[in-house]
Amino acid sequence: MNKLIIATVLIFAFGNMYAQGFQFRGFEWGTTKEKIKKNERAPFVLEKDNLLQYRSTLGDYDADLEYYFSIDGELMGARYTVRKRYKDLQDHFKEFDFFTELLTEKYGKPVAIQIVKEEVNVNNVGSLIASLKSGDFAQEIKWDLPDTAIQLTLTGEGKDVIMVINYQSKKYGKMNHQLKREMVLKDL
Repeated sequence: MNKLIIATVLIFAFGNMYAQGFQFRGFEWGTTKEKIKKNERAPFVLEKDNLLQYRSTLGDYDADLEYYFSIDGELMGARYTVRKRYKDLQDHFKEFDFFTELLTEKYGKPVAIQIVKEEVNVNNVGSLIASLKSGDFAQEIKWDLPDTAIQLTLTGEGKDVIMVINYQSKKYGKMNHQLKREMVLKDL
């Protein structure tokens, strides 16, 4: 009898664990803006129509933390933007490789690796670094989970080099696109 009870509890616990969707900082896709405002512990920076921005840390990295919401106010995406300034710009590529390893360890093998602006000579390190800093070059790696798309990008913004980790709900992204489409079609 005891074995039956233990087996039932284990099946229930594992079933609940797998029934939950992807979580970003403890929030599931579809969470309301109000719930995130109430429970996010990072220092608040800004609120716009479909965006909440916070100042956060990612390990020992300072990062902008942004939550994106659907037209209905449901969480559909989030991202970290890391702005680290190195004297040796090659260190940005080392950090990109470091984050690639971490994300691969957590989410599995990436599905796509690409260089966004291919007119840059990737074999010339000096040219590559200058192009990165000016925003003429970007490197991206993507992971595809059942309900979430994750993208790690290294690029330039102004004269800064930034690294962005973007998390996007597949379900809520599609639903939001459909809602926008219906709203625009109605007004056309």
